[in-house]
Amino acid sequence: MDQKELQEKYFQSEILKNQLNAIANERQALQQKLLEIELTKATLAEIEKVEKGTTMWSSLGTGVFIKTSLESKEKIMVSLGADVMCEKSMKEAVKILEEQADEIRKADNELLKNAGPISQQLSDVEKGLASLVESAKKSKKGGG
Repeated sequence: MDQKELQEKYFQSEILKNQLNAIANERQALQQKLLEIELTKATLAEIEKVEKGTTMWSSLGTGVFIKTSLESKEKIMVSLGADVMCEKSMKEAVKILEEQADEIRKADNELLKNAGPISQQLSDVEKGLASLVESAKKSKKGGG
C-alpha cells in the first residue's frame, strides 16, 4: 500500500469535511437571521393592533427591555444595511423584511446546492480510503 496515497485521501477527506462544516455553519447563521426577521414581522403585526399612548416593554437587545409609550406607529426606523437607517411605514418595513427573507432563502438554497457535490465527493473519497485501508490489512496478513 502506498502510504502517500493514504495520507492524500485522508487530507482530502478532512478538507471536504471542513467545507461541509463551514456550509452548515453558514446555513445555521442564515436560519437564525430568517427567524429574527419572522419574529420582527410578527412584532410589527402586533404593534399595528396597539393604540397610540399604550405603555409597553421595548427590547434593547440581548434580553434587555425598557418601558416605553407608543407615540406613533406611522413611521418606524429601518436599517437598510451599511449603517444606513431611514423612516418607513409599517407596510414598507414589512416589504423590506420580506425581501431580506427572500434573499436569505436564496443564499441558503445556494449553500445547499453547493453542499451536494461536496458531500458526494466526500463519500467517494471515504470509499477510496476504506478500500486502501482494507487492501493494507490484507497485504499485512498475506505478507506478514
